[in-house]
Amino acid sequence: MQITFVRSGGATPMLRAEGAVQFEGQGAHVTSGAYRRDLDASEVQKLRNATDANSLKTLRQLAQQPSQLRDAFQYNITIRAEDGKTEEFVIHGEPASPLAQWVQQEADHIWAYLHK
Repeated sequence: MQITFVRSGGATPMLRAEGAVQFEGQGAHVTSGAYRRDLDASEVQKLRNATDANSLKTLRQLAQQPSQLRDAFQYNITIRAEDGKTEEFVIHGEPASPLAQWVQQEADHIWAYLHK
């Protein structure tokens, strides 16, 4: 499985961040340019749980909600399953799903790393 994400928008385009999570066997790592971080087992399990059928149903519902926020971040999230099936989501504002919350936090880490 692979998860890619892009954070855009916000008060300034300079806060854009993107990354990819690649799952390999029982492990996973996230990369973005020179940034690379191996995920621990609990984080891998959290992401697997956040992409199960019930969690994706919630994410689909959130993605259908229009944004009423000005200068809010937008999170584009793409999930490519093991079978090759791809699903894309666009979330606006403060994320309300475990996957979107993880993406928000990881985008913050990536941006901080690449702009230190």
